Amino acid sequence: MTKMVWHKSLQKRIHGFPIHQQLIMVANELNRAQNLINDPQEYKNCLEPALELMDLFLADKSGSLLRDIIAKSYIRESDEVATIKNALLQLNPTAWTMLIEYSR
Repeated sequence: MTKMVWHKSLQKRIHGFPIHQQLIMVANELNRAQNLINDPQEYKNCLEPALELMDLFLADKSGSLLRDIIAKSYIRESDEVATIKNALLQLNPTAWTMLIEYSR
């Protein structure tokens, strides 16, 4: 089985984005997954791009526990996506501030 590529043009450009924007891209996919938790296939269809973005984000960094947590949510279809999303955004103060301002 071939791996699905969700963000074909992003691989070369991802590191040109500020870190907070890269984290927000992952959080956006996690938000979609959270909204579709009751549809197992759509839930996984949202987590796959989140995992891909994390892989791109981590390409020049060491591994991340957060990526492993997203993968575990993919496997067991947990309802912890909101917690994961918040933890991800808290990694960068700018991303966290943008989330707070957006949710007002």
